[in-house]
Amino acid sequence: MLAEDAYTRLCLLLMDSSGDYMPVLDESLRYHPDSEKLRLLRLAVFAGSSIDQHNESAMHLALDLRHTAPHNAALVAKALHNIGAGHLRHRANPDAAIHAYQQTLRLEPDRFKTLKDLTFAHWQKAVGVAEQIEAATGPDRAQLVADFRAQIRAAVATSLRALRLRPDADLYYQLGRAYQQLGDYAAALAAYRNGLTQNPTDRRAHLRIAEIYAARGDEAGAARALEAAARLAP
Repeated sequence: MLAEDAYTRLCLLLMDSSGDYMPVLDESLRYHPDSEKLRLLRLAVFAGSSIDQHNESAMHLALDLRHTAPHNAALVAKALHNIGAGHLRHRANPDAAIHAYQQTLRLEPDRFKTLKDLTFAHWQKAVGVAEQIEAATGPDRAQLVADFRAQIRAAVATSLRALRLRPDADLYYQLGRAYQQLGDYAAALAAYRNGLTQNPTDRRAHLRIAEIYAARGDEAGAARALEAAARLAP
């Protein structure tokens, strides 16, 4: 039992890292083929794969667990989240991260950490698309611009879902950036100010507020925001 639990914890850690968790999971299942926890981790791997043809079948099995064995569904959700985190933070693969996080939310729609990280995954994807836009022309550029805006809107949607669960300064900042990219300066200012309510020392928010005031031609407002940022300079 101790070895089985150790394998489970190790696999979960490797999923949320740059390590390759599949050899460890395969090994653990060779030693513990009847382990429910380890088989649930394998189920999460299939459900989290964006290319495996059986991912939706695996996901339906995981969804059924919500009614028959909620604690097992929670383990699958945790594994899916960790897989997404590994793709986002260590493998620079926002597409795979987005898929894994979306699968997680099918199991636990109000999982705050997953909603927050999904917001950052959409943002990371948008940054990658923006880099492609610079070199593109014609129809390709138009499609990339549409893709960029779609990722920004998705970041807005997921951050709003998360913020309905609890306030968070980093999410408010990302929400402000997203609104600013979409040209909705009023909503961006509101988001930055909400973030400053949570974290008054967030210098980044003051600098973004200064950008918006400058874009509006409000030099006095921009100066005040820059002064506030300067007071927080290290």
